[in-house]
Amino acid sequence: MDCRSCLTLAEAADAVRKGKLVIFPTESIFGLGCGIIYADALAGIFSLKKRAHTKALPVIIGGRGQLGLAAVHVPPDALRLMDAFWPGPLSIVFKARPDLPPLLTAGSGRVAVRVPAHPAARELCLRNGMPLVATSANISSAPATAKPEELDPELLRGTAGIFFGDPAPSGGLPSTVAELVQDGAVHVLRPGAVSEDHLREAGFAVV
Repeated sequence: MDCRSCLTLAEAADAVRKGKLVIFPTESIFGLGCGIIYADALAGIFSLKKRAHTKALPVIIGGRGQLGLAAVHVPPDALRLMDAFWPGPLSIVFKARPDLPPLLTAGSGRVAVRVPAHPAARELCLRNGMPLVATSANISSAPATAKPEELDPELLRGTAGIFFGDPAPSGGLPSTVAELVQDGAVHVLRPGAVSEDHLREAGFAVV
């Protein structure tokens, strides 16, 4: 692809801090993201992807130390889930910080957060000092991709560029999105790479 669109880690982090959109690798596919505090950038993601505003945006963090920048109230059972599946493809739903833009949570007041297994995605969060939106880099209803040559040109033009940090995405299932319910049981909101069997094997009831 045209490397005029390619960003170094430092350039990608700088773009995020300036409220711009970037494309970056995750374990499975390329993600599209921005800093979670920038309402205009969040609106840009919805517009660029043609995504319904009723669908909240998922978030990644560079490590547990950034969780408090996105969420409040981390119950003990959430810590158990984090111990079992982070870094990895399990997004856990938390109560969102009240000062975050409502667009991020689609007005729900809840946010799905994970620490990705991809080292470059984690480093991008750490380098810019804030959690990132990490939605698939595709137009809504179009397939997500692990191959840069398959990225939609319109999508790429709407961003500051693409950060290619190694390794390349491996393809496969997206992250699982789950919430904790009564008595520490887990409810899967979106099936993905962490299966219900994986959750049961880690000692969680699934409802």
